[in-house]
Amino acid sequence: MGKVSCPVCGRIHDRNYICEAKKKAKLDKSKRDRSRLDNKVFSSSKWKKLRNRIVEDYNNIDLFSYYIFGKVEVAEVVHHIVEFMQDEELAFDEDNLIPLSNYTHLSIVHKLYKTKCKNEIQNMLRDMIKDYWNDNKEFGSYKERYNKIVKEFGMNI
Repeated sequence: MGKVSCPVCGRIHDRNYICEAKKKAKLDKSKRDRSRLDNKVFSSSKWKKLRNRIVEDYNNIDLFSYYIFGKVEVAEVVHHIVEFMQDEELAFDEDNLIPLSNYTHLSIVHKLYKTKCKNEIQNMLRDMIKDYWNDNKEFGSYKERYNKIVKEFGMNI
């Protein structure tokens, strides 16, 4: 069996051996992760029920793709418009939740949140929710607004 250098303690061990330092580091990380607010929320039964209900209420539709690109994409995640790490009360606020596809969530919305146009995008997402519930469901109706926002801030997403 081969030998490897342990990334935690720096000693040489058999490949499959887990030293005490590595066990302790893994346990410490696990404790830190469990105590994080987002992990507490996302692992709760309250969140899981709410998440499923939100996806069902919007007929499994990614609202961003629907209103901007005029496409019906399957919503796999529920996004917090305002991150609840900034305001814990928003974790379960239905008005702060919007269904998105994984692609939209990670490749578009999260990238836009790291830019100067974050507030405008958040306002647009809130307006999408209002329009959906007011039966204003025209495909691609936010495309012009979206393009104006990203152009104004020099984005190319």
